Amino acid sequence: MDLHEVASWLGHSSLDSVRTYEHLNDQDLRSKMEELGM
Repeated sequence: MDLHEVASWLGHSSLDSVRTYEHLNDQDLRSKMEELGM
């Protein structure tokens, strides 16, 4: 999964936003995306 794509889906384009999600593992990212209806 590309963190930049995730940040883009979440409505952010800055690297700061990407860094916010860098500490999440794949499962956390999936859970986050599910919460947002992705």
